[in-house]
Amino acid sequence: PGNNTFTYIFTPDRAGTYWYHAHYQMQYSDGMYGAFIVFDPTERSTFENLGSPYALENPEWTWMFADWYDVPAMQLMSDYLSPSSGGDEPVPDAFTVNNKFTNQFSIEADPFGDPVRVRVINAGTFSMFQLSVDGMPLQVIELDGNNVQPLDIQFIQLNVAQRCSFVLDFPRIASVLTNVSSVKIRFSVLGEMYPTYDDSAPYFDLFGTASKKPVNLEWVGTINFKGRNYPTDYSNPPTLGLPSPPDSNILEARSLKATRAPTPDYYFQILVQFYNDVQGVNKAHINGYSYVQNKTYGTRVVPALHKYLFGHDKTSDFASVSPNNKKVILGDPRNPVILPYGKCIELFINNTDGGEHPFHLHGHKFWIVSTNTFPNAGTLYKNNYLVRDVVSIPGQGWARIRFISDNPGAWMFHCHIPWHQAAGFVINFIVAPSMLRSNNSNTLMTIPSNQLAACNPPIKRIIKLGGYFNILNPANQSQFDRDQAQSLAAFMMAVNEINRNNQLLPNFELRVAVRSGS
Repeated sequence: PGNNTFTYIFTPDRAGTYWYHAHYQMQYSDGMYGAFIVFDPTERSTFENLGSPYALENPEWTWMFADWYDVPAMQLMSDYLSPSSGGDEPVPDAFTVNNKFTNQFSIEADPFGDPVRVRVINAGTFSMFQLSVDGMPLQVIELDGNNVQPLDIQFIQLNVAQRCSFVLDFPRIASVLTNVSSVKIRFSVLGEMYPTYDDSAPYFDLFGTASKKPVNLEWVGTINFKGRNYPTDYSNPPTLGLPSPPDSNILEARSLKATRAPTPDYYFQILVQFYNDVQGVNKAHINGYSYVQNKTYGTRVVPALHKYLFGHDKTSDFASVSPNNKKVILGDPRNPVILPYGKCIELFINNTDGGEHPFHLHGHKFWIVSTNTFPNAGTLYKNNYLVRDVVSIPGQGWARIRFISDNPGAWMFHCHIPWHQAAGFVINFIVAPSMLRSNNSNTLMTIPSNQLAACNPPIKRIIKLGGYFNILNPANQSQFDRDQAQSLAAFMMAVNEINRNNQLLPNFELRVAVRSGS
């Protein structure tokens, strides 16, 4: 809650490059984010045994890319989610790396010293970029917290929320850098991501939403070499002759620790669409439904994190065997999808939109089996699919991923472009609800009152309205309405929690309509 604190207690069990950020509407776009690097105590000895490029002595560099809007993104959101926008996302006014604008960032390196590991995080709101360093190969060794075998490429492409580590091995190309005192770092933003971009026109035809000024799609920084006094203009960097990644997810990278993805136990298809709602607002839809953050059940909002206490816990209600003998997960797209514990789930995401979308799964990593830009990856790498936690799905394309549902709880799967998340590109998976209940049948009762207050503000509204619940199904008065019954049960638990903490409630009347004999 505002003017309050909250303490997260967790065990980071996966080393790698991560970041923390707010997930409410556009808050992280306005600066509520930061790098979160997890080190494995055993990683260094493992890397030392492997030798270069893993055993590095130099301090690491972390570069964090972000979009910059001249006005708060929270203000722009209301304009975006209006009929007048036509679904056109706000274009950034500029870009930053480590809070520096283009030509403001520089860092020093020893051209004959040890290689340097560089961690890169795309904390953008909308932008996808290609990163290169003039005249230098980028030796990729990590993608989204997953260590990979060294892979030399010309540039790295990252969509929103994706991360990577690569090594700059200066001694390896020292002969090329003999008469050079600096090299340029280039974050080249992909203009086709923006709705107003015209690829037949020069860059200055793209204007920022707030500033109305031309947008420079290339952010430039500098690596200065110690002891060099040559002219700094590196106007003719050598051609590397290295391959370009065949797809935006770098699927040809192989995990350092090979893991074979199991044969799927269940399949679930996700259809991604944009179209206007009844108010004329261009909304994002998953399987025909646009996610609503504060969904009400009767007079109460039920947070997804608590829904497992009252939701379905029989996976057979959601699975059927299709004619080709595949177990397909069914379900109402308006509600979270229930997943059984410890099963291999394959998702097929069909992106009918023209833009590329970075989809992220909370609480799990997944294997990227294949995409429409690299369909052969499914057979080429079946013994060691690339593991990531963000998959970039090409426009008018598709992606196939697999994961093990081994982390009980409520987890979002969503497009990580905040504009699209605000427009409804979210679906919730609830893993093993019955296991969570059996582990702690009083889970809701043990939630601290301050979190309950943050997640359950409608309690006061229920009290004000008189706390009326009709728990009969409006379509069939001989059946209970599940959502209303869940709302009543949750509300009574919430009241009990408040009373247990000696918080006074005003007098209120609770009326419950139940059919006689039910």
